[in-house]
Amino acid sequence: MSLFTNYRQNWRNKSTHDHTLFFSEQEAFLAIVSICAFFNILLDQMLEQLAFDTEKAEAEKASSLLPADYASMSLERQMLYLLTEVSKEIPKWASGATVPTIREYEVMGVIAGFLDFIDPSINVKSEYKINSKDGFRGVIDFFLEKEGESLIVEVKTPGYNPAQIRRAGREQLLKYLGAMDTRVGILYLPPVSTEHEMVVETEEIDIGTKVLRIFFLYPRRAA
Repeated sequence: MSLFTNYRQNWRNKSTHDHTLFFSEQEAFLAIVSICAFFNILLDQMLEQLAFDTEKAEAEKASSLLPADYASMSLERQMLYLLTEVSKEIPKWASGATVPTIREYEVMGVIAGFLDFIDPSINVKSEYKINSKDGFRGVIDFFLEKEGESLIVEVKTPGYNPAQIRRAGREQLLKYLGAMDTRVGILYLPPVSTEHEMVVETEEIDIGTKVLRIFFLYPRRAA
């Protein structure tokens, strides 16, 4: 202790160790916002991983539910079937008694964990970044490939105006599909209640260079 006291009193370089920091209100506010933003991103990633791990463990119970003709289905039909099945699990992640809500990252984690166990032959790429030749950039929720087929899935959590969410999601899918070689996209709105029946609608759009096919998979009460 005496050696430490001697160092502190006689040898410590004050110019190296003694500092006084001054922040303006704006700088302090920016620092707080930056920390909150980092925490929010970290929390989303943790929730997504938790949902992935939980659903992968639960998916074992559903592995025997695949129809006999599953292997002969196209990738789009397989995904429509699998998303409909995983929709039975998603409501348990909803929170809020009056207006149940669910976070998009939790939905993505549940889907990724379910697919990873049920059909590992599907190459699942989440938050897939695209950069087209014309300069368009975007981040796709899911880009899926299997045996020469590919499609994209865009997840939109239900809100107070489902019709607007659907319109915005459709436009987003059109931009993504127009910038890629893929022709098929699925807009998925997850249910927040097990009482909601999942409905599928299809739309084909001719953009001149190719014909795109968009599937809308949503809970009936959210339409």
